[in-house]
Amino acid sequence: MNKTERRVKCSSVLLMMIGAFGSVFSFYKWYRAAHDARHITERGVRGETEGEAYNSEKFMLREEFNLYDIFKTVHIFTFFMSCMIAMIGRGGLAASRWRSVWC
Repeated sequence: MNKTERRVKCSSVLLMMIGAFGSVFSFYKWYRAAHDARHITERGVRGETEGEAYNSEKFMLREEFNLYDIFKTVHIFTFFMSCMIAMIGRGGLAASRWRSVWC
């Protein structure tokens, strides 16, 4: 194994690990999007409490639904991008193992 093959193999493994971690994290955040939207709507971005107490028995507020929709869209997008990064790493790993018949 020469130096170039080793570098491609190491970078491919690193890309696969980053893709797997990103996929798991974005999948987790995708399922947690409603909680995050409720938390931001309840306390605000900086954690400040508003004058009126938030009642969790109400229906979902418009701002909360908008945040929920944005969070789900962003996390699904990052999930697919992380999967693409893992696939690029898998392709690089396969390329580092491939030997040409002609060379």
